[in-house]
Amino acid sequence: MINMIATQFNSKKTTQVVCRLLHKSDGKMNYMKLIKELYIIDRVCLDKWNRSVTGDIYFSMGKGPVLSNVLNKIHSQAIEDEYWDKYVKRSGIYDISLKTDKIRSEELSAREKKVIDEIFAQFEDFNQWQIVDWCHDNLSEWKDPKGGRAQIFIKDILKALGKTKEEIKEIEEEIKSIEFAKKAFDDE
Repeated sequence: MINMIATQFNSKKTTQVVCRLLHKSDGKMNYMKLIKELYIIDRVCLDKWNRSVTGDIYFSMGKGPVLSNVLNKIHSQAIEDEYWDKYVKRSGIYDISLKTDKIRSEELSAREKKVIDEIFAQFEDFNQWQIVDWCHDNLSEWKDPKGGRAQIFIKDILKALGKTKEEIKEIEEEIKSIEFAKKAFDDE
């Protein structure tokens, strides 16, 4: 049996991260670049504070790591999410953009905003192919799924970040406790 941490996707918070990145990118961004930046933001937050911002599920795909729920929102008009739909829209084949200049950020802490801004600045001049190459070269938890997809577990990310087995176990327990509390208090 695989020991897996199940996190709860936070659509509202994720939408606010997306809006912040889009706003910094003059309101529009290639969705592949956006997804890579979101993954890197979650990875940095896992490293610094033992939790992701989005709570999404990660997969290795041919063009690098992806956030499953975000990718589904971008590709499917059928997934209804009133909050996401209020602020974000598909713009052409490969881009997404802001629907409004009035973006919200109350779900994001000051330290999360700082990480978002740092990651945006680090990759601001990258196009989608450059960030894909960077992910392939720098994220050891990503494995080429040879045309398919393979889940990237939080423990894989933590191991790639250099955490020890003991630290990973402790972090897993902490995340499980937080997720239990979220469900108990319906915190989404």
